[in-house]
Amino acid sequence: SEVTKLIKIYHMAMAAGDNVTVQDAYTKIYFFIAKYVYKTLWGNYHTLMQNKYHREDIVQDVWVKIFNELKNFDPDKGALTTFITPWIKHVVSDYASKNFRKTSVYYANAMTKIKWSPELLQTVWFKFR
Repeated sequence: SEVTKLIKIYHMAMAAGDNVTVQDAYTKIYFFIAKYVYKTLWGNYHTLMQNKYHREDIVQDVWVKIFNELKNFDPDKGALTTFITPWIKHVVSDYASKNFRKTSVYYANAMTKIKWSPELLQTVWFKFR
């Protein structure tokens, strides 16, 4: 397929140190797989992708990861989509673990039972400022 040829050209250009051809191959590979990447992100991580700031960070991180790992991809052993899908999942998982606190169900349930009076809020506010 066309993308397989591009990957092989990319590998040869990397080995030869031909940065112009590497960039050209990157661009063409990007256009071949962009639809798949965005469809995978929106289909599997819709809630995160709805937030503009998370979306921008995740999309950038995904592309960096894909292009960093592309050197390890052998097009004779499998499809590019099979290779990049776990990387997409890994990037989103890594992003979520770095950017969201984990709250136990026990703690969350306990917090909903607290009666937040104005005096209590003021005490908490001044104590933890």
